[in-house]
Amino acid sequence: GGNSKHRKRNGSLNSLKNKDMAIYKNLSGEATTTLIEKGKQISGGISKILISNTHDTSVCKVGVFFYDGTLSHYVVKGLVIPVGASVVLEDNLAFNADIYDLKITTTDSTLSVTIK
Repeated sequence: GGNSKHRKRNGSLNSLKNKDMAIYKNLSGEATTTLIEKGKQISGGISKILISNTHDTSVCKVGVFFYDGTLSHYVVKGLVIPVGASVVLEDNLAFNADIYDLKITTTDSTLSVTIK
């Protein structure tokens, strides 16, 4: 009921730090994708983002950023991930999910993204 919703919001800063909690996304094509939407019951208290290029032949260029509806605040921009390679982002990732979306831009490739 309403109490569990209230508890989730109050405990949101640590909710994704729980090793059992993760967000998994498979992305393809050139796009901007919202990974965590602001105002939802998903926390911005993340500690790690794993991005893997799963395409057979194409490198991928990615940008990961926080977006408040007007301004973009980049964690990485123009990061090139070779075919079959992965990158782990671990610094300065926690954010206020009541104010910001977490978004990713991708070039024409396929990616697997894990957020913890």
